[in-house]
Amino acid sequence: MRQGRYYLRRRVPRDLREAIGRAEIWRSLNTDSLQIARRRLPAAAARLELMFEDTRSKEGKDVGLTLLKPLDDDLHNPGPPTITAPKSEEAPCPGVTLGEAYERYLSDPTHHWPARTRKTYDTVRKLTVSVIGAETKIRSLSRSHMRHLMEVLRYLPRNATKLFPDLSPEQASARLKETGKGEPISVVNANVYLSSLSSFLNWAVDEELAERNPVRGLRFADSTAKKDKRNPFSPDQLRLIFHAPLYKGCKDGDRG
Repeated sequence: MRQGRYYLRRRVPRDLREAIGRAEIWRSLNTDSLQIARRRLPAAAARLELMFEDTRSKEGKDVGLTLLKPLDDDLHNPGPPTITAPKSEEAPCPGVTLGEAYERYLSDPTHHWPARTRKTYDTVRKLTVSVIGAETKIRSLSRSHMRHLMEVLRYLPRNATKLFPDLSPEQASARLKETGKGEPISVVNANVYLSSLSSFLNWAVDEELAERNPVRGLRFADSTAKKDKRNPFSPDQLRLIFHAPLYKGCKDGDRG
């Protein structure tokens, strides 16, 4: 992997190094997804083998004709192998928008989410589409889009839709940032939003609607220690707990 992209690395056969002018060849697989890289690897390797045999042919060396023309059907189309999408209405489309992709995600029949989980995903969908734009092409999503979304989340007020029903999430966030009046959502909740969005984008990569997940690895730093995340019991609560029969002793002799 180089600069976030997967590559095919192949040593040049010794008998071809002088003609090709190098000992090693790298070919980009044009993706940062390991799953997609694995799919593209065989075709990329086949193209290199074809190039090697073609070079041997031009140099007057013995060649493997089966590599140059592996099938009789290819005699009239001897070009290098390519990856083609299935001819189907459901074939991945480079022009799919963020809004369309999210609709497919939420309606995917392979998802068996509890009602609460589905509600969370839908809430994140509404926020993401509102901030980035429903018509934005999903393949064009970048790290800068995700950083902008994080900035909105950073100052998004608690219960923003109830407190500011006439403002968009971005407008409500900007108001809190400017005035300092109100309390933003917790770091934990903000990271839940990012985690949910990341799950959606991973699905989009698997479905070949997107080439990468630009929100991968982005999280808000949580400065609150784990031991301080829950409020301690009050003295009255502790008194009530430790005065229970479990701690005071049970008077039912027959049952112990």
